[in-house]
Formats: sequence, C-alpha cells, structure tokens
Amino acid sequence: MKWADKFSDAPMNSEEQKLLNGIETGRFAEGGRGRNGYSDHYVLCLIKRGYRWMPDAE
Repeated sequence: MKWADKFSDAPMNSEEQKLLNGIETGRFAEGGRGRNGYSDHYVLCLIKRGYRWMPDAE
C-alpha cells in the first residue's frame, strides 16, 4: 500500500490506462465506487504481478 500511496497523484501512462480500462478500483481500497489514484495504483501493482481483476457479479 505504501507504493500506491507514494504514486497516488502520479498520472498513468497509456499502457496503465489500458490495463485499468473499465475497472472500478475505488471499491478495492477505499470502499467506494468509481476510481481514485490510490486504488488505481494499488490495482496496477497487482495486475503487473500477474493478478487478474474479476468483473463484478451482476
């Protein structure tokens, strides 16, 4: 989480934006909907390590 906190205000490059396309990361670390920099960077770290984001069950 320290990595995500350190880079939460950093802009994402185009590759990172593609990785997060359609993912609502806000719920992951902050408990809300949508996206925020802190959650975005934390989820990016996990994706880059090989984790896969499962879509919300509807």
